[in-house]
Amino acid sequence: MKKLFLFIPFVLFANQALPMPPMPPMMNLNTNKTKKLKKKKEKNNMPKACETIPPMIIFLPPPLEKSLEECKNELFKPKMDYAKKVFAKKHLKVYSIDSVSGFVELYKIKTNKGIYYCNKDLSKCFKVSK
Repeated sequence: MKKLFLFIPFVLFANQALPMPPMPPMMNLNTNKTKKLKKKKEKNNMPKACETIPPMIIFLPPPLEKSLEECKNELFKPKMDYAKKVFAKKHLKVYSIDSVSGFVELYKIKTNKGIYYCNKDLSKCFKVSK
């Protein structure tokens, strides 16, 4: 009987649903202000590439978008060992790998012969020239 009373609070709290966070407002996709508004209301059609993605993911609030950018940059950052192997084929030594602020999955790689900007798997790199 004592065990039964022990589980009653858990059952009561388990039935309460957690509140959902508020949805961000939909952005107006029709930005051409030079056209006159028609009498009939036009629907905002999403591009076909965006139809399968929920709007709450596409239009993230700015603080969450910044956190997601930082998270992706750290998550997909190339490992130093892998970068050394890739750049060793070009006879370069890798000193450091840093993410580039303002970009997602773009990394600044310092080598003995200059700085390179590369994607997450180091398949595309561009050398910085002054």
